[in-house]
Amino acid sequence: MEEHTQPVAEVPKDNPNTPSPTSQPQYEFTEQQNEVMKALEWKLGVTGAIILLASIGFGIHLAREMFNGTFPYGPRLAVGAWVVVALVFAHGGWLLTASSAFEQIHKTQGHDIDHLMKALDNVNKFFTLMGATGVLVIVASVIRGVMLLFS
Repeated sequence: MEEHTQPVAEVPKDNPNTPSPTSQPQYEFTEQQNEVMKALEWKLGVTGAIILLASIGFGIHLAREMFNGTFPYGPRLAVGAWVVVALVFAHGGWLLTASSAFEQIHKTQGHDIDHLMKALDNVNKFFTLMGATGVLVIVASVIRGVMLLFS
């Protein structure tokens, strides 16, 4: 029985049998390194959960104030408050997603680098959003300060 094998150069790139970079062996962190990941995962998870709960609580409070007509600051600041709720919610979400990826590092075998890169990508997004939020707060404060000077 003759077996026909296709040379590697002729294998189409979309062949499902072609190994992907993630299916190749990766570096495995040591137990001590996994403990660091576990501690970071826990802290990111708790912080993310607190931030998410705070944003949900603030959103509920804001909605109640608006529906009852007791929001004292007017519609422009209501829109700003909803933007803050959305930004805070996104911060918490990215921390929880990063926490989950760090958890996968110490709970699984064979894909530590993939999980680390996913975690770092989410931490990067978190800090990008944090920086953008800081710039937004500074710009809004400067605009408000200028408006107060001329009122």
